[in-house]
Amino acid sequence: MAWQPVGQYCGNIQNNIGKYKINSIYPDYSANPSSLQSGADNVKADINAVIGTAVVNTDKNFIIAHSLGGLITRTMGQLPNGSGGGKAFNGMITFGTPHQGVAAANTLVNNPQILTKLADDACNSLLIGPIYEEILYSDMTFGPWILAAGGFIVDAILDGACQNATDVGIPAAISVLSTGIEPSLTTTAASSIPPMVTDHRLFYGIEDGNTDGTLTPRFFGAFFNPPGSYPVFGADASDAAGLTRYASELGSYVLDFNFWEAQSVPWYAWVLPHIAIRDEIIISKMRHAFKEGVDWFPTIDPTWKHLIGSAELEIINTGECQCVVYDYANPVYSYVLPNTSGDCSSGDSGGNTSSTECSTIYSSNFIYKPNDGFILAESAMNGPGANYPVQVMLGSNHFQMRNDSKTRLATMLIFEEGIGQTYFKSIK
Repeated sequence: MAWQPVGQYCGNIQNNIGKYKINSIYPDYSANPSSLQSGADNVKADINAVIGTAVVNTDKNFIIAHSLGGLITRTMGQLPNGSGGGKAFNGMITFGTPHQGVAAANTLVNNPQILTKLADDACNSLLIGPIYEEILYSDMTFGPWILAAGGFIVDAILDGACQNATDVGIPAAISVLSTGIEPSLTTTAASSIPPMVTDHRLFYGIEDGNTDGTLTPRFFGAFFNPPGSYPVFGADASDAAGLTRYASELGSYVLDFNFWEAQSVPWYAWVLPHIAIRDEIIISKMRHAFKEGVDWFPTIDPTWKHLIGSAELEIINTGECQCVVYDYANPVYSYVLPNTSGDCSSGDSGGNTSSTECSTIYSSNFIYKPNDGFILAESAMNGPGANYPVQVMLGSNHFQMRNDSKTRLATMLIFEEGIGQTYFKSIK
């Protein structure tokens, strides 16, 4: 339903709010088809239900597809119109379709255990503080002693909570792919999907080259606040929604950490040493628990970028060597040898080579690939058979692009300008 506000704006004439003389339908292939072919069969049935057996004017029909819908349309291929003598549609526009495959699908297929590990890490980082508080305050007589003692009771509660969270808590946006068709969406398998079959083809490239750490919170803002829930072309607001949610959740952990950081055992507790020791242990545990949560939040963005393939770590040989001079196994001084091309097998040790160890100096650098928060631009930009100029909606993420301010510009470009040609033009 995310396309519906835009579809109504563009051509739902019967509600008297359409802007162009068009008639659009919404094929219901389901967001989670069991296979690309099953989704294609559903779309085919929907189109045939409209066309029927009558001879209809289909030479101006075209399909606008988002994400997986573009691959399903390619799988479906061309259909005859009702008379069987012509084409049911002759144009295709894709928004954010991973024509060259989805890097996240590679992870799901080839390394699924990494998702379980990420879920475990998130659970242990985020739940340990609240669980400790629950134990501490649930029973003021025994709770503090249970928490201070730790042991199997605390571990069992945490492990049980994390196990449940792992089962259902793998990053929510992965559910976009977790439909059983992941093997069809890998970057290797994508080449086997049939090319686009229409004479009038258009690929609509979407990307966001964000590298300031806000891409992932904004992307999840659009995931948890569906674009169809906003007024027409209003889904830009999901950016702020995502950033606000991120700041709020991080802020709650910072607040709890600061609270426990400021705590100390009162002086009179030392009258009862066993109470003082218990409370010191509790305060230390609580500080550490909420610090784990505070430290986890900055890892969200690089972790997600790694999963979708938009951040690659590059290790560079600087060509220098770090040499350390030892005297009876004790380091005395160090120096750097430049211009060695990384060959550190020998170093100038001032005549004391036997006590000098040299190693290559490496530097690391992240290479960021443009993406829409989920699909790499390089995948969406290379639809096989595309014969219209690639269009880029900067700032629109994978979900927003169906109903944000850039979508308004896209509809004008499609229906009023015909993407620089005549095929897609429609009368207002």
